[in-house]
Order: sequence, then C-alpha cells, then structure tokens
Amino acid sequence: MHDGRHQDELNRTIGVLCHRSDITAYSKYGMTALMQAIDFQDAATVNALLQAKPSLARIRFINPFNRRQLTFPVHFAAQLASRRDTLDAVQILNIIYAYSDKGPSDERSAYDQKGRTPLHLSVTGPSSRATAWLLDKDEGLLHVEDSEDRTALHCCASAANCDVLLKRGAVVDHADKQGLTALHTASLSGDVDIVRVLLSHKPKLDLKAKKFRDSPSLCCH
Repeated sequence: MHDGRHQDELNRTIGVLCHRSDITAYSKYGMTALMQAIDFQDAATVNALLQAKPSLARIRFINPFNRRQLTFPVHFAAQLASRRDTLDAVQILNIIYAYSDKGPSDERSAYDQKGRTPLHLSVTGPSSRATAWLLDKDEGLLHVEDSEDRTALHCCASAANCDVLLKRGAVVDHADKQGLTALHTASLSGDVDIVRVLLSHKPKLDLKAKKFRDSPSLCCH
C-alpha cells in the first residue's frame, strides 16, 4: 500500500467496502466517510470514495443534530482549505469538482442553506489558495449573493482574500439587505488590515446602512 500502487489498492479496497456497507452513513458525530477524508486532508481517500460512488460529490452533508443545517462537499472542502495553506487542500477541491456532473455551476450543489457558494466559504480563513483556484474555475462567483445579498467580499476574514477578490473585480460598494458594505462589516469587526485593503480600492465613504451610520463613523467606535 506504500508503493506506486497505493491509489489502485485503495480504490479497490473502498470499492469492496462500498458494496458491503453504506458509505453515506453518518458517525455519531455527524461525519460521513467523505467528510472525514476531507477533514483529514486525505486526497487519495477522497478520490477513492468518489470513484466508488461519484454521486457523493453532490450529496448534501446534513447535521444530524440540526437537520436544517446543510452543506455540500465542495463547501466543506472550501472552508477547510481557507484554514490550511496547502496544495493538498486545493487538490481535494479539484477532485470534488472533477466528479461533479456540471462542475461549479451545478444548481443542486451550488448553494448551502444560507445561499452561500463555495467562494463565500473559501474566504473565511487566512489562506487565499482556494479562493484563487475557485475564481480561476468560475470568476462569476465574485458577484453571487447569498440569502442576505452578501457577496464573498462581505465574508472575508483576511486581507489576503479581500485583496484577491478586489483584484479580480469584486464590487467594493456592494451592499447587503441591511445596506452594509464590506467596509461596514470590516469596520464593525475591527479588522484594520481588511479596512486598509478596502480603502485602497476607493470605496464610497458616505454609504449608510439601515441601522448604522456611515463607514467613517463606524470606524470611530
């Protein structure tokens, strides 16, 4: 199992297990085999599971403790990749997309329960590798809004991801249902580095949210 035949033997082993057990079953902690492989950053096992059952790439992960919470493999992988600055994390995204019938624009697995795309999740950590990869696949994700009308720019948790989105054409002044722009949200969270990146792209400073004042006023509090 440790020579060049590793993937072939792994594929064969999981193929046998697939016929003898339900590989979509949840553990008591709510993890499926595919979720566990993604979490362990085990690209070989992710590939073997999807080869045995390609539809796993589009099957929802549902929280058994709260069935209204759901996500898809690509969202789960994107979120973990944002916190792991490694090529393996991006490779797992690539494998999942390769086994999806329609790729990134597949309506069945494009959005989670909050209307978020994988890009909304890939910007929630410090690494921008997954963000850049997703935009190379589908730059239109930049402008997709979630159920609160927020684009991925609103969700950025690092200056690196914010910078990637803006350089690719994200609209700096886009406002959500509450009238909040990315500058409002970064100011409210006190993220100075993200505020600096946003300001370098010349946002309007007099845009007022429904429940708050303008961005310069928010920065003072």
